Amino acid sequence: MGNTIDKSSLLFRYQDKSAWLGVSKERYRTIAEEIIILKKKQPEAVTEFLKNVSAFDYVKLSEAHKDFMSETLFSLDKETQNNYIKALDTSKHGTYNIFARILNFISINFIHFSQTAFAKKSNLLDPSGECMGLTGTWLVTDKFHNNLRQEVNSGVDYSDMPMVRQIAFLQRNQEVKSRHNEAFDKKSKPYTEEKKSEIAQSIVKDIVENPEKDRIQFFMRCKEEKTGHTTGMRITHMEGGQFKLTYYDPNFGEKRSGAFTNDADGQLKAAQFVENALNFTETLSMKTNNVVDVSYNINSRADLKKDFDRDANPGPTQCKEHEQAIKNQLLSMKRDIKESQKPEARDEASNSASPHA
Repeated sequence: MGNTIDKSSLLFRYQDKSAWLGVSKERYRTIAEEIIILKKKQPEAVTEFLKNVSAFDYVKLSEAHKDFMSETLFSLDKETQNNYIKALDTSKHGTYNIFARILNFISINFIHFSQTAFAKKSNLLDPSGECMGLTGTWLVTDKFHNNLRQEVNSGVDYSDMPMVRQIAFLQRNQEVKSRHNEAFDKKSKPYTEEKKSEIAQSIVKDIVENPEKDRIQFFMRCKEEKTGHTTGMRITHMEGGQFKLTYYDPNFGEKRSGAFTNDADGQLKAAQFVENALNFTETLSMKTNNVVDVSYNINSRADLKKDFDRDANPGPTQCKEHEQAIKNQLLSMKRDIKESQKPEARDEASNSASPHA
């Protein structure tokens, strides 16, 4: 135990750097999974093991398993962290701005972004997801990632973090949720193979016909599993009948852009772009074999900001109350989750869900 890896472990041979030569993508994933499992039992052993893993191999492990970086980076010393972060930032999958330095100046490259890691380090956000808050704040904030990075670097006090407060507000405020639910109920359609193209073309038609509106919120829900996800799109209408679309999924920091013309051919290409983006979210964020319904709300940034700013950022005197209220809510949610996982709670839920004669 301690900081020694057992000889029977898959990881034992990879303490030798020569063993990493020719490692396949599938093997990287297996190694990443083993490291995450071992970290729960022997965190010291994993810390020592990772010190001898090359930056190249660390990037490969992060690419092979979406939770690897968030599970391992925080336990390393600053020098090792920085080496890995530089490699992540310059890898072919990490050419975007760094997402945030979470409180202890820990960088997270947003292409490897984990909502769980963000939540753990801020202690104010829900590890199960803050997609509505993150998307909403991204839609109304210029240079979102840079500004958030600077904000969390400026200090750890909640009153110094208006963006974090807004993310928390948008995720929890009942009025905001009601607007989202209303938008979903009005426009939701099953996102099936037969309907995907039609839905995407309808979205592009709305974009072209409403040049004064430059923001879209997408809502995906699986009614059967009672799960959902929120993503966003920025629209830039340009001179000469062109428009640019930038899609953002906060689960993975996925951001993709494309420019299109207003003519029939351009609109078809834009519809394909939208469909591909929604397919990404359906496949990697929703992760279900059941039917997913999709809806969207097209609006202007100015109107969204007006709505989002209302009560989202209390003044300094209210900050402590706001902070404590969020912490209390998260504790309550965690207690509810634990209760629901108890055998008697599961049996009771199962019985209540059974069909009655």
